[in-house]
Amino acid sequence: MAGGFAAQPTFLPIYFEMKDRGIERLKKSMMYSYGFSFFLYLSVAYFGYFTFPQSVQPNLLSSDYGKNKAMLAAMILLSLYVISDVPLFAHAFRKSLAELLLSAARSRSLGALKVPAEVRRSYVEMDREAVGPESKKTEIDNATNNNRANVETAKNEDAKVEMAAVVHEREKEHALHGQLSLEQNPTAPKEKVAESQPPTSTALQSARTPKSFFANMSFQLPERQHIIVTLSFVLSAAGVALVADNIGQVNALMGSTTLPICFVLFILYLYLHICVYTTLLSQMVPSGGSSQAASFFLLRSFGGPTHYHCLNDGSPQSWVCFLASAPFYNYTRKSQAGPDRSRKT
Repeated sequence: MAGGFAAQPTFLPIYFEMKDRGIERLKKSMMYSYGFSFFLYLSVAYFGYFTFPQSVQPNLLSSDYGKNKAMLAAMILLSLYVISDVPLFAHAFRKSLAELLLSAARSRSLGALKVPAEVRRSYVEMDREAVGPESKKTEIDNATNNNRANVETAKNEDAKVEMAAVVHEREKEHALHGQLSLEQNPTAPKEKVAESQPPTSTALQSARTPKSFFANMSFQLPERQHIIVTLSFVLSAAGVALVADNIGQVNALMGSTTLPICFVLFILYLYLHICVYTTLLSQMVPSGGSSQAASFFLLRSFGGPTHYHCLNDGSPQSWVCFLASAPFYNYTRKSQAGPDRSRKT
């Protein structure tokens, strides 16, 4: 029963662990998980209602079942489930917190790359802790170019000499980095080291697909913050368990706050927005669109926005065409109407 009870909040974290995510797998996952949990809810509810109509007490922790082997097995299985379920909640909580904390850094990074504002929202910055040495080389290149410009615009000779020294140090660091990269991988061609780019820049220049978007989507906190957030989450849950004398009161509090928000209001929110976006996208796209638009918003709600790259001449080729949010529509049309129609944004 506890496993079915937690099926709704754990569905999305499990879905994000899949390697090949797509709308079809999303539908199947929702159908099987929610169908199984509904069947489990219904069976256990009727069984409990007709078997123990007045003999159930809310504080399960103080229940003494004696030497009942069936209840002992159920308690052991419940303990194993709770232990294995904590990481799912902790990962989802930490990821949501990381997205909130790193959203400003993402905007600054994409702004430095001079990416249009409409496009910035559809990309995710790789965390600096996960950025490889190639990214650091590109950062040095950018800093060197800026410093050379500063040398040319310096007001006096002293400033020019100072800026030229900075450029020299940057170029030495750049050359040292290229040499170390080749020593670590002697078989790698020199062009690869010279032309390597950071993950964010590569993502901005590559053709966007659902798979590549999810593969590049990564918000990772630094190691110290990662540990602090995880410990805080686990210790807060343990604190509630130690302080609460009656677990029935905790369940009542969750049943009146968290559960209605996650299981009722959130689903209602998705339903209303799916209807709105279905109508909107059906008007934007001449043919088809209802089922694709609904699928689009479900995937966007669960996985984040991406570009659609197959809206050619206003005719959708597949549901991939709809993997973008409505604000991107005008920007995409402007890009297609520009002088370079072959360039992908």
